Amino acid sequence: MRVIDADGNLLIYRPDTGEILGVHIFGMHAADLIHEASNAIALGTRVQDIKFAVHAHPTLSQELYKSAKPNHDNQSGK
Repeated sequence: MRVIDADGNLLIYRPDTGEILGVHIFGMHAADLIHEASNAIALGTRVQDIKFAVHAHPTLSQELYKSAKPNHDNQSGK
């Protein structure tokens, strides 16, 4: 299990498969953000695939992208 902490939000995933196991989002706009993470888990989206989803900028939903990006950049050879 690996945990990425981006700006106080946690993305928990399996590094061998990229399966997202859970997400913790803290703060005033958490309810505006959690829907993207719950959809990703429900659809079986891998953490590496979040980078390729469209994230409007500047919006709050880009925070999930920011959480996933360090993982993909570090494991881009897989």
